[in-house]
Amino acid sequence: MTTSIGASYRAFEQWDIFGWGFVYAAQRISPRFASVIKVKSYGREHTRLVEDQRRLILIREQASTPERLQAAARELGLQPLQARK
Repeated sequence: MTTSIGASYRAFEQWDIFGWGFVYAAQRISPRFASVIKVKSYGREHTRLVEDQRRLILIREQASTPERLQAAARELGLQPLQARK
């Protein structure tokens, strides 16, 4: 009986060491996976910011068309420049 208990205990020890090996490997690899996830997240954030920048540049360009600038100047009470004769 002691042999079967001893053998099963040794087998349990081997699986225990094997399991801890997986835990150790997961701890070593997980920072790498975390950095990959961060890089992908930063890539998505960069894409979103570039799209926002393009949208804001378009709004700025539309707001600075000569027609809009003249309308805004009239609202402020400014007169268009006229050449002297």
